[in-house]
Amino acid sequence: ELIGNGISSRALVRKGELNFVDYPTRFHQVLHILNENNDIEKKSSLWMNGMEYKSNSEGEIQIPVANASTDNQIVLSSSSDGFSCLSSLNIPKSRSYSLSAGISLNRESLLPSCDTSVLINPQVYMCEREVPLSKLTDLSCSISAKTSKTSEALKLADVTLDNKSNCSFKVSFTVPPFLRALTITVSSSGKDCDETFSVKDSRSYSINSEQRSKNINKAFMRPSNGSYEILVVGKNGEAQKNSPVTVSLNHSSFYGNLDLKMETNEHGKIHLGSLDSICAVSVAGTQESFRQHWDISQKSHFNQPKIIHCFNDETVRLPLYNINGKDVTVHLESVTDGDSIDDFSGSLNLKKN
Repeated sequence: ELIGNGISSRALVRKGELNFVDYPTRFHQVLHILNENNDIEKKSSLWMNGMEYKSNSEGEIQIPVANASTDNQIVLSSSSDGFSCLSSLNIPKSRSYSLSAGISLNRESLLPSCDTSVLINPQVYMCEREVPLSKLTDLSCSISAKTSKTSEALKLADVTLDNKSNCSFKVSFTVPPFLRALTITVSSSGKDCDETFSVKDSRSYSINSEQRSKNINKAFMRPSNGSYEILVVGKNGEAQKNSPVTVSLNHSSFYGNLDLKMETNEHGKIHLGSLDSICAVSVAGTQESFRQHWDISQKSHFNQPKIIHCFNDETVRLPLYNINGKDVTVHLESVTDGDSIDDFSGSLNLKKN
């Protein structure tokens, strides 16, 4: 306390500080109080909402979720030296588990009566925090398929995965003839505070859907040298020359669409120009009932495919960007002989040019 020129001043100096780390369980929020050296204080306590919670022999402080609100003012105390300090604790009310499985399937390997495999990378979360797979009692993967010859689903694989290691898993199966749909399901269960929970994630794939359609032609639009062009192809990717279509253009300054009767050239293309002030383009077949629509109002945006195929020793350049402040996850795989998949994400090296 200082007194000068008839004015009294007081300063509060804080010496040292206690911190904590916490993680959620099904019914508790578990904390460890740390000293200034980031060592766990084995004899510590926490005061919150008029109640004191003391640590066990391992330095854990368990706070029941039912006794806490979302935002809490707390007092951290160390019994070894009697030091205390103020802090705040956020306790999420939702305590549900969730399973997110990264599933990678090479569609080109889905050949009838051939063996192939799928790569699975499961992750379990509690309150948006990753939980080790070793916490689970079992982890399994099932693969079912539907064919054009059977009405019921066929069970192709039902295997138990080793949850002791946090890594990717490869599950092999035999592709049935006349495959139409494939469903891959990853499920697991666990036990937390004497309560059992179950989580699962699945992915469905439609196979050879073009063969079930009566339409033969399909239209695509792409930019080319500052302009746009429409390409009409058949089921095997062959260009449909002299194919009559109706092209509809939506202008940003006019109400309604401008419909144009056009015909593809000998390469199956229709050149549309730069399409200035055009917001949307639609194309419909005249002799065949196919229709495609494209929204081009945001020409500066781009769509990047989730899966990119390349040959060995081929250089691939991809733009990496942040979405809402979150980094983009990049997964690197190797496909050999069309069906053998290996995970090389750990050896991936990103460089900024």
